[in-house]
Order: sequence, then C-alpha cells, then structure tokens
Amino acid sequence: MSVLDCHSTSTIVWIRNLFLVVGCFFSGFAPANANSSHESVPLTPIHVQLNWHHQYQFGGFYAALQQGYYRQAGLDVHLHHFQAEKNVLAEVLEGRAQFGIGYSTTIADYIKGAPIQLVLASFQHSPMVLLTHEPIGDLSELIGKTGMYSDSMQVLSLLNKATKQKKDSIQKRYANTNLNEFVSKNVDFYGAYITNEPFQLQELGVPYHIIDPKLYGVNSAEDLVFTTKAFANANPAIVAAFREATIKGWQFAIENPDTVIDFMLAHYSVPKSRRALFYEAKALTSYVSVGTRPIGVVEPARLKDTALELKEIGLINQAQFDAFEPERFMGMTKGKVSLSASELDYLAKNPTIKLANDIDWAPFEFIDEDGNYQGLTADYFKIFEQKLGVRFIPEKQRSWSEVLKLASEGKLTMFSSGATRTPERQKYMHFTDPYLSFPMVLVAKNDVNYIDDFQQLNGENVAVIRGYFAHEHFQNYFPNVNLVVVDSVREGLTAVMTGKALAYAENLGAANYAIRQYGFTGLSFVGESNQRFELAIGVHQSEPILFSIMQKALASVSEDEKRVIYDRWIHIELIKRLDKKQLWELSGYAFSIIALLFITLLVYRYQRNRFQHYINQINELNFASKIELATEKVVWVSQSYAALRGCEVGDLIGQRYTEFASDRVSQEAIQAIKQQLIAGKTWIGEVEGKRCNGEHYWVKLTLTPEKNWLGKITHVWATRVDITDKKRIEVLSNTDELTKLYNRHYFNKTLPSLQQQYQGSGKHLCLASIDIDYFKLINDTYGHLVGDRVLQQVADYLKACCTEEGAMAFRLGGEEFMLVAFVADVDDFYQQLERLRQQILAAKIENRDAPLGYLSISIGACCWPDGQPSDWDALYRQVDDLLYQAKQSGRNQLVLTN
Repeated sequence: MSVLDCHSTSTIVWIRNLFLVVGCFFSGFAPANANSSHESVPLTPIHVQLNWHHQYQFGGFYAALQQGYYRQAGLDVHLHHFQAEKNVLAEVLEGRAQFGIGYSTTIADYIKGAPIQLVLASFQHSPMVLLTHEPIGDLSELIGKTGMYSDSMQVLSLLNKATKQKKDSIQKRYANTNLNEFVSKNVDFYGAYITNEPFQLQELGVPYHIIDPKLYGVNSAEDLVFTTKAFANANPAIVAAFREATIKGWQFAIENPDTVIDFMLAHYSVPKSRRALFYEAKALTSYVSVGTRPIGVVEPARLKDTALELKEIGLINQAQFDAFEPERFMGMTKGKVSLSASELDYLAKNPTIKLANDIDWAPFEFIDEDGNYQGLTADYFKIFEQKLGVRFIPEKQRSWSEVLKLASEGKLTMFSSGATRTPERQKYMHFTDPYLSFPMVLVAKNDVNYIDDFQQLNGENVAVIRGYFAHEHFQNYFPNVNLVVVDSVREGLTAVMTGKALAYAENLGAANYAIRQYGFTGLSFVGESNQRFELAIGVHQSEPILFSIMQKALASVSEDEKRVIYDRWIHIELIKRLDKKQLWELSGYAFSIIALLFITLLVYRYQRNRFQHYINQINELNFASKIELATEKVVWVSQSYAALRGCEVGDLIGQRYTEFASDRVSQEAIQAIKQQLIAGKTWIGEVEGKRCNGEHYWVKLTLTPEKNWLGKITHVWATRVDITDKKRIEVLSNTDELTKLYNRHYFNKTLPSLQQQYQGSGKHLCLASIDIDYFKLINDTYGHLVGDRVLQQVADYLKACCTEEGAMAFRLGGEEFMLVAFVADVDDFYQQLERLRQQILAAKIENRDAPLGYLSISIGACCWPDGQPSDWDALYRQVDDLLYQAKQSGRNQLVLTN
C-alpha cells in the first residue's frame, strides 16, 4: 500500500513500453489499448475508482482486462488509481466512476444513508494488519504510542480494544501513509496490508512484528466493490456482467500471476518491483479464495457481524445497527428467505431463469389472450421474484409435451410449481415439498353412476392430457383402460360431452375451473382417486443450488399469501355426488317428511365435509396436529406433520405431545406454555423438535386453544412453519468457527433476552470475562496452528462449565472469552471459576516464553441479583475492569466482586 523508491520500476516500465511501440511500428500496426476491441459492437465505458496505487491488490481487474473478459461482456473498463485528494465514495456518488473499491467501512457509509449497493468482495478476509517495532503481548501496550494508519475498521477496532481499559490517547500521524516514516522509527506502529509492506521491509532488512486483527476477533471481508443504487437499478445486466467478468479475472489472476504481472507492468505505472508483485500475488491467494466459498461472495451474516464491529467502534449507533438489512445492501429483496453464499452467488450470476411451464392448465398456469403468464402458479412466481430479486421467464408457445421433452433432456432446468412429482420425472428432477394438494377426479355426464374403484373403468375410454400426471398414472396402474389422449383440459371435457370418452381424469381444481370457465353443463364429478396432484417445483438434478433456493423461497411464502392466491383461483363447487338411482330408491320407501329431513341432513353433511376438506388442506399446509389438553396426548396429525417428523401417522397418535420436543426444551418452559393455553391464550414461538430418528428440527409453532360447546377448553390445535434451514443459518452466524462456542454477535444479541427469560426466578446473573495470558507468545513461538489448538482446548474447558441450564460460553474475539450463568448460589459459581483456572494451569499446556512456562488464564467475574442490571454496556465494562485488574496483578488471577 505504500510507495517506496519507484524510480527503477518506472524506468523499466518506460523501456518496456518503448519496445512495445517499436515492435508495433515494425509489425505495421499501432499499440492496442488495454481495453480496445476489434468488434464492431460499441462497448459501454465503465470507470472504476481504486482505493490504492496500482498493485496486485487489484489483480482480478487487470486479468479481466488482459484476458478480454470485460470486452466479451460489452464493457470498456478503465481503472483509476488512488489519489490522496480523491474520495472513492464521492467519485462513485458524483458519477465520475461507476464502480468503486472501498474498505469494510463502506458498510458504515451505506448504513448512514449512502445510496450504494454491494457488487462483490475481492477479499474474503482483510489483509490489514498493524506493524510494530517491538513485540506486543497485550493491545493495551499500544497506549501512548504514535501510529500511522488509515481509518480501516480492522485498525480502529484494534485500537478500540486497546483503549477500552484506559482512555489514554494514541497519537495518529497520516503523512500520506509513507512506509519510510515507520522505517525511520518516526512512528511506533503502522497500518499495512500483510501482502505488501512486510516484503518491502524484508527487502530493506528492517525488523518488524505483526498484530493480526483476526486473532482478536476482527474478521471481515475487504476491498468491497460497490456501485450506486440508481446505476444498479437502471443497469442490472451491466452490473451482473461486470461482477462475473471480475470474478473470472480473479480466478485467472490466482493461477497465472506471470501473465497478469507482465500486463500490469506494460500498461500501468506500478510503484513496485516484479519480485514484490510476485510476493503479493502469492500472499493474496488465501484472501481471495477461501475453502469452498465462491470468489467474490460475502454472506449477509458476515456483513451483519461487521456492522456489529462498526457499532462497537462508534462508526454507527445502535438504532442504525438494528435497522441494517444486509440483503438490501447486496441489492436483493428476499423477504424471509435466508440464502447461503453459494445461493446468493448463483442468483447474482443468473438474473433470469427460464421456466418449464404449461401454457394451458388453468387455474394453475396458462397464457392469457394478451400473452401474459397467469394463474395460481404465476402468482407464486411473482412472489418469488420479489423475494429473490430475479426474473422468471415463462414458456409462451410450446405445448406441455414439448416442454416436458426439453426438461427431460436438461434443456429447461426448472418446472414451474404447477408440476407434479411422478416416477418418470423423478429420474431427472428433484422436487420441492408440495405447496398444494388436490385429488385426481373423474368428470363424466350426469347420468354416469359414481365410480368407487378405477378398476371399473377397464375396457372404457378415459380422456387424459398428454404427458400429465393422470396420463402416466393410468398407463402404469390401469393398463386395461383405453386412453383417449388429448392436449388440453377443454379438449378432455369436450371428449366426454361428445361421447368419445366415458370420463376425463384431471386435477380437481383444474377440472372445476374449466367447467365454470367454458360453461360446460351436464357434467359432474363421478369419482376420486386416492392419488393426488402434489403441486411442487421441480429442478433439474444438475442444479442443486437452484433447488435449495426454490425450496427456501417456497417455504418463505406466508399463509396469508397462500390463502389470497388460493381464494383468487380456486372455487370448488362439488366434491362427490350420490348416485341418482340410489337416491330415488331410498326416497321411494320413505315418507316425504323423512325424505326431506334426510336430504337436508345430506346437504348439511356435504357442506360440512366440503368445509372440512378445505380445512384439511390448510392443515396439511401447516403441518398441523390436534392435542387433548388434559392428557397432553395427540389425537390427530396431518400427513405433512408425520412426514416432517419422519414417522407414520399411527406412530404419533396417542403419544404425549411433550415427547416431540427436544431435550433442550425445559419442563418449566413447557408448563408455562400450558398455563397460557389453559387461560385461553394462543402461544406462538420457535421450538426445537425431535424427529423419530432422533434428528432435530426447528419450527415456528402456533398453539391455539379450542373450546367445546360448553365453552371449556378441551383441545389445542398446533400448526407449524418449518424453519430448520433458517436456524442452521443462525447457528452459523452465531457460532465461532474455530472453537464452536457462541460468538460476540450472539453475546450482544442474547444477553438481554436471557435476563428477561430468568427474571423472577430468584437467580443471580453472573458474568466471567476470561483472557489467555501471553497468548501472542504461543503464536509467535509455535505458530498459529498450535495457537488455534490451544484456543480449542480452552474452549473445551469452558464448555465443561456449562452443564447447568442457563450457562453459556462465548468467544468474544482473539483469546478473550466470556461465561454467562444464572445461578442460585454465587459462591458455587466463583468456586467453579477457581477450579477452571487451576485445571488449565494443571494441564501444563506449554508456553515456554511465558513467566510460568505454561498456559494460564486471568478471570474477572461479577454477579448481580435478579432484576438488577439493565445497562448492558456498563455491565460489560464492570466485568472487563475486573479482568484488567487480574492482569495488572500479575495474571493467572481470579478477581471477584459481588
């Protein structure tokens, strides 16, 4: 990042360019601009403002230029190097650049109102570090020293941690961030990229020590590429093309540094030697590409964690942090859909997705007279577009049989949600959970008797639509039925009316809609199969990420949204009809008044059954079950809930409802819920459940009391929304990756709610701030891998302290931990902490350069009576002051207060 003696490099660049010009002269053509294109199609000019001088920090951009990725995307890209008088954010907002590269503090700019949108992150982790002349064992040793650094979040966070005990100032000198100031020892520490300045210091023979923010829990993405909201909204294709080309550039730059460095030195004034560029290129690889995480992607949870750190250092306030929605910063409005990094990356690379849909299957999906995609399915996809920020392009010309063939060949990757799972389709498609279910029915003329068994159709003509579920079902299970294959619902109903077929097999909803829509008279539903049309989204097996996205999108549709769509399109008038002949025979043997009463009862029963049929469909959508309140036993469960549990319906009937909950749900919580239900109040909350195979899952549970005709509460209806995926994402965002303890983000979020949960219990809230003594010496002496194992060992000891309910362990960053417990006996808690200190010392984990020669910890702890603390910042400062006292007293100490 700094500029040291550039003259020799500039001379090399001048000579290289001279040879290029001379070579071009003798070969008969002019030197090509790095962005020039021989294509006749005009390129869109794009200006990118860098946040530093030309170096391999921007290798992906140079590679995309050199390899022509930008030109292939129709872009004429120009890179503008850093100038002290230029502000990257201002350059973009004022239109002089379409894209800018900013530090992680760009997130604070957005949160405070800058109308910008994240495009990608060049680095998954920030290379920013502090360089010092002397080894630093504790951050507080920076107090009173002079530093030269930019206002990056990583540096500001380290300095905030250093000064939280003592508010002595740290003197700051800018001086154009010149590394010579550090070399000359005019400053005590210097903000640098680990990929850059350390090599320069090695070349100069200047000793240095590194303070890595990641070891102190400060870990964010860096070099955030952003644009304005207005530009992104007006030019989504350009933004997507620029992003994809840049990511391809980074992939090339990682694997081919020689080629990219040649290009950089030939076309730009690079203030570094070739050797320095190679060092930087090699060092940057681990920052650009990390594990299986796609290049350029940053998860919403990491952005939220970064925002939390920005709040900690005072760049944003609590209200701004609470209002921050990372998905909006990423330009994606996803409602309640929580997507992984790879899923977000997929959507960014695929802003339009083609559908394999039916053009003539009302009310589910059809193309209307104006060429618009309409129907129940189309309404669902309009919601998906809003939640996912992409466009779904329906098929408007091809018949269903043609679409089906293309899908089977992999040329269309996604069935719309009007698709039905069949054995043949499952060979090449994965299907989401069904969102709606209808029975297969038979439509015939009014004089046809009710058909109880489809075997009665052997030898008869039955109309089915080509390639539909009914077509495949009859072919596989009723081979003796003569099939009249048609191409539309209307054609199937017409076949019945004209006598070509005795009956037409169709989805209840589609058949009922067509009869009403086209004005068919004299037709009735004369049979119902136990097979159902399970409407789901089908995704080709070659697209597992898209399948996961659609499963989550479908699950995020609210019950209110589903009901609005259902009521708009589905109006079922009749489900079953009594045989007229049977009804006539019955009425002939009864008195007229008895017949009238009987018919009245039938009508009442039909209306009740129809209503119950609708309710059952809703219950299936909601994973419903019914519980007898007095015994807490299950008396009814839906098929969908049984499937969610991984059990048969019969296995669940008669079980106590509490047996379904995870062991982590306390009996006190269960009894509190029951008391609320007895009082006639609905209970809503998130609950962890247990499948029949022992696996855990999460649901948003609604328990609704039901009264009998006397007004007494006898039963409870339980309905659910499966939030297992959401909880998995939360676990990832709330857990420290190395130690598997809870992280700082979760500590800040959960402490107030924990106190509220235990309020009135009579228990004390106890906090213990724990720090590993001389931990930096372990990293310096044995390396970071050993340091990581030590952190994991200490974490295991802390986990062993959390066997009681209400006890939790957190890693707040680096070697700093926190224990939270709600206890009846404060002395027991303090004794447990003393045992913890002694156990770790007795473990004799080697730290040979420390005074004791072994690993030790310092602890500051405090307990408050029930309901006492309310100012959480003051509470944290108090326990942290006690830790500071323990360290000042020689470390390996436990300092307490009541």
